[in-house]
Amino acid sequence: MANLFTGALLFTGYKTVAELTNITFTKGNKYIIQIQNPCYVREGTEGDGFLVTDPNPFEYTAGDDDLYLGTPLRRQIIVNIAE
Repeated sequence: MANLFTGALLFTGYKTVAELTNITFTKGNKYIIQIQNPCYVREGTEGDGFLVTDPNPFEYTAGDDDLYLGTPLRRQIIVNIAE
């Protein structure tokens, strides 16, 4: 498993993972993502997505839509992404 990104992100609202990390997901590839501190995760531009409060890693398979991370308040989150 190759680590693609580990870092602290500080932002408000919704931003694409590509915008925040300079990582472009490849459609059909599986990624392991870990988020420390509460954060919303959604595919595409609509809805709130899922609130991630558990720091355990989860698997994400890239599709046609961009993956967004969101925070309602300016808050730092720690993100780890591996392929």
